[in-house]
Amino acid sequence: MPSYVIPKETTYNQLLIPTSDSVRMNFFLHLNVSRMRHVLFTGPTGTGKTANVVKELNDFYFNPESTNLITAFSGQTSANQVQKTIESKTTRKRKGVLGPEERKKMLVVFIDDLNMPIKEPEGQA
Repeated sequence: MPSYVIPKETTYNQLLIPTSDSVRMNFFLHLNVSRMRHVLFTGPTGTGKTANVVKELNDFYFNPESTNLITAFSGQTSANQVQKTIESKTTRKRKGVLGPEERKKMLVVFIDDLNMPIKEPEGQA
Protein backbone atom coordinates (compact mmCIF):
# COMPACT_ATOMS: atom_id res chain seq x y z
CA MET A 1 0.00 0.00 0.00
CA PRO A 2 1.32 3.45 -0.83
CA SER A 3 1.46 5.88 2.08
CA TYR A 4 -1.60 8.10 2.48
CA VAL A 5 -1.34 11.75 3.49
CA ILE A 6 -4.55 13.42 4.63
CA PRO A 7 -5.04 16.75 2.81
CA LYS A 8 -5.16 19.68 5.28
CA GLU A 9 -8.56 20.96 4.09
CA THR A 10 -10.24 17.55 4.49
CA THR A 11 -12.97 17.35 7.12
CA TYR A 12 -13.54 14.24 9.22
CA ASN A 13 -16.66 13.16 7.32
CA GLN A 14 -14.74 13.37 4.01
CA LEU A 15 -12.01 10.95 5.12
CA LEU A 16 -11.83 7.72 3.16
CA ILE A 17 -8.56 6.01 4.01
CA PRO A 18 -7.49 3.50 1.34
CA THR A 19 -7.06 -0.08 2.51
CA SER A 20 -5.85 -3.11 0.60
CA ASP A 21 -9.51 -4.16 0.20
CA SER A 22 -10.67 -0.76 -1.10
CA VAL A 23 -7.73 -0.49 -3.52
CA ARG A 24 -8.50 -3.98 -4.83
CA MET A 25 -12.20 -3.19 -5.14
CA ASN A 26 -11.50 0.07 -7.01
CA PHE A 27 -9.16 -1.75 -9.40
CA PHE A 28 -11.90 -4.24 -10.29
CA LEU A 29 -14.47 -1.45 -10.56
CA HIS A 30 -12.38 0.45 -13.13
CA LEU A 31 -11.39 -2.73 -14.96
CA ASN A 32 -15.01 -3.82 -15.39
CA VAL A 33 -16.38 -0.36 -16.23
CA SER A 34 -13.67 0.16 -18.87
CA ARG A 35 -14.72 -3.15 -20.45
CA MET A 36 -18.43 -2.35 -20.04
CA ARG A 37 -18.98 -5.35 -17.78
CA HIS A 38 -21.20 -5.65 -14.73
CA VAL A 39 -19.59 -6.02 -11.34
CA LEU A 40 -21.06 -7.06 -7.99
CA PHE A 41 -19.32 -6.27 -4.71
CA THR A 42 -20.26 -8.27 -1.65
CA GLY A 43 -19.06 -8.24 1.92
CA PRO A 44 -20.02 -7.54 5.51
CA THR A 45 -22.00 -4.46 6.46
CA GLY A 46 -19.93 -1.40 7.35
CA THR A 47 -16.81 -2.23 5.35
CA GLY A 48 -17.07 0.83 3.07
CA LYS A 49 -18.31 -0.76 -0.15
CA THR A 50 -20.87 1.96 -0.86
CA ALA A 51 -18.62 4.85 0.19
CA ASN A 52 -15.77 3.62 -2.01
CA VAL A 53 -17.92 2.99 -5.08
CA VAL A 54 -19.72 6.35 -4.79
CA LYS A 55 -16.39 8.20 -4.41
CA GLU A 56 -14.85 6.43 -7.42
CA LEU A 57 -17.92 7.00 -9.59
CA ASN A 58 -18.06 10.69 -8.73
CA ASP A 59 -14.29 11.15 -9.16
CA PHE A 60 -13.91 9.23 -12.44
CA TYR A 61 -17.32 8.81 -14.09
CA PHE A 62 -18.95 12.22 -13.67
CA ASN A 63 -17.32 14.35 -16.33
CA PRO A 64 -18.03 15.74 -19.83
CA GLU A 65 -17.82 12.26 -21.39
CA SER A 66 -19.58 10.13 -18.81
CA THR A 67 -22.17 10.34 -16.09
CA ASN A 68 -23.38 8.08 -13.33
CA LEU A 69 -26.63 7.15 -11.66
CA ILE A 70 -26.49 6.19 -8.01
CA THR A 71 -29.62 4.64 -6.54
CA ALA A 72 -30.51 2.25 -3.75
CA PHE A 73 -33.10 -0.44 -3.42
CA SER A 74 -35.33 -0.64 -0.37
CA GLY A 75 -37.99 -3.03 0.79
CA GLN A 76 -40.56 -0.99 -1.16
CA THR A 77 -38.68 -0.67 -4.48
CA SER A 78 -40.56 -2.02 -7.50
CA ALA A 79 -39.37 -2.91 -10.99
CA ASN A 80 -41.32 0.04 -12.43
CA GLN A 81 -39.56 2.46 -10.08
CA VAL A 82 -36.16 1.12 -11.12
CA GLN A 83 -37.04 1.45 -14.80
CA LYS A 84 -38.25 5.04 -14.35
CA THR A 85 -35.12 5.96 -12.38
CA ILE A 86 -32.79 4.62 -15.06
CA GLU A 87 -34.83 6.14 -17.90
CA SER A 88 -34.65 9.55 -16.18
CA LYS A 89 -30.89 9.65 -16.89
CA THR A 90 -31.17 8.47 -20.51
CA THR A 91 -32.27 9.87 -23.84
CA ARG A 92 -33.86 8.06 -26.74
CA LYS A 93 -31.23 7.45 -29.44
CA ARG A 94 -33.66 5.78 -31.85
CA LYS A 95 -36.81 3.69 -31.56
CA GLY A 96 -36.32 1.19 -28.74
CA VAL A 97 -32.73 2.27 -27.99
CA LEU A 98 -31.81 4.38 -24.97
CA GLY A 99 -28.42 5.92 -24.30
CA PRO A 100 -26.74 8.29 -21.85
CA GLU A 101 -27.71 11.96 -21.62
CA GLU A 102 -26.93 14.27 -24.54
CA ARG A 103 -23.20 14.65 -25.31
CA LYS A 104 -22.28 11.78 -22.96
CA LYS A 105 -20.67 8.56 -24.14
CA MET A 106 -21.28 6.42 -21.07
CA LEU A 107 -23.73 6.02 -18.18
CA VAL A 108 -22.55 4.00 -15.17
CA VAL A 109 -25.41 2.75 -12.98
CA PHE A 110 -24.73 1.88 -9.33
CA ILE A 111 -27.46 0.07 -7.42
CA ASP A 112 -26.90 -0.24 -3.69
CA ASP A 113 -28.55 -2.90 -1.49
CA LEU A 114 -29.39 -5.13 -4.42
CA ASN A 115 -31.07 -7.76 -2.24
CA MET A 116 -33.86 -5.48 -0.99
CA PRO A 117 -36.58 -5.11 -3.71
CA ILE A 118 -40.20 -5.96 -3.06
CA LYS A 119 -41.64 -8.94 -4.89
CA GLU A 120 -44.01 -7.85 -7.66
CA PRO A 121 -47.57 -9.17 -7.38
CA GLU A 122 -48.46 -11.80 -10.01
CA GLY A 123 -49.28 -10.21 -13.37
CA GLN A 124 -47.70 -6.83 -12.49
CA ALA A 125 -44.23 -7.34 -14.03
